[in-house]
Amino acid sequence: LVGGNDGSITLCYATGLAIGNKYVGGLVGGNDGAIMSCHALGVVQGSSEVGALVGLNQGGEVSSCYATGAVSGSNAVGGLVGRKHAGIVTSCYWDRETTGQSGSDGGEGRTTAEMTTPYAADTYVDWDFTTVWGADYRLNGGYPYLLDLPPASWMEYSGGAGTEADPYRIATATDWTTLSTTPGDWNKHFILTADIDFDGATLMPVGYPSPGFTGVFDGDGHVLRN
Repeated sequence: LVGGNDGSITLCYATGLAIGNKYVGGLVGGNDGAIMSCHALGVVQGSSEVGALVGLNQGGEVSSCYATGAVSGSNAVGGLVGRKHAGIVTSCYWDRETTGQSGSDGGEGRTTAEMTTPYAADTYVDWDFTTVWGADYRLNGGYPYLLDLPPASWMEYSGGAGTEADPYRIATATDWTTLSTTPGDWNKHFILTADIDFDGATLMPVGYPSPGFTGVFDGDGHVLRN
């Protein structure tokens, strides 16, 4: 979303794959400003100062944010923030399972179950679930979403709820891309409902680099080509 921030970022989210060297974040690479009520879902890869939300929180403030994307790096790597200097992080959380990270330089780690239970007593403390955030197990992998930016169709695939009785339905290349870039869904149930041709598409492996795919995928006799 942003390489370097010294202003204010509010009510935003990012889902894309972020790859770089230093100061790599799923939402912001380097932060000297304010980030409030935001989230990041994408996979993040770098070498140093790498975080699922912010790579380097130099002197900024991050509040009421969360991150779920898988993170990999070699130095100063965090599930929410890779490294902070004088920065402040309040009421922020990261998914320890989907990020593959047990630590962060700021924020609090939670299990996927805790992250998808918005009204749990010790998660999302002081968050506004009346005017800012929404919660629905059928949307956004069960994680909170911004009421002003409701989950787009990619978050719901082509239907389904991700359960054994009602698996997410994969019918398009976009559905597949959503699956491959949404680690929070890698423990859910899926069913392929149409043949898909990926000719010309850019793909990421499902379950890579971590935590791996632990859900159920039913091909239902359909074909994935190219």
